[in-house]
Amino acid sequence: GGPPLARLRAHQVVDAVVRYRQDDIELALGVNNLFDERYSTLAFSQTYYPMPGRQAHTTLSVRF
Repeated sequence: GGPPLARLRAHQVVDAVVRYRQDDIELALGVNNLFDERYSTLAFSQTYYPMPGRQAHTTLSVRF
């Protein structure tokens, strides 16, 4: 066998989105990793690869 697998700690990530819709227009504002949790979902040979921190996004949709 090879080297032992790295053990990852448990984590919980909260995402949030708020949507506003009027007629055929929708605006969405969201935040991924709201509380800026530091975590990893991948590790090789005791090297951990961190996931992204807090990120915000907006979306504007128009129906024709």
